[in-house]
Amino acid sequence: MKDENLKNGAIIRLHSGTKYTAEALEKLINGLEKKGYRLVPVSELIYKEGYHLDAAGRQMKDR
Repeated sequence: MKDENLKNGAIIRLHSGTKYTAEALEKLINGLEKKGYRLVPVSELIYKEGYHLDAAGRQMKDR
């Protein structure tokens, strides 16, 4: 919840089948919503045209 990369448009990747993911999920969702974030499908975050992903996974406007 305190990661510097947590900001609008961030994608949080969780691994299914790991030891603590299931028990942390509810706390994570509630914490994000309390901070004012809204959870959406990845498809709503990805620009379809005029952008590409850099090596860090950030969307960059095409030149």
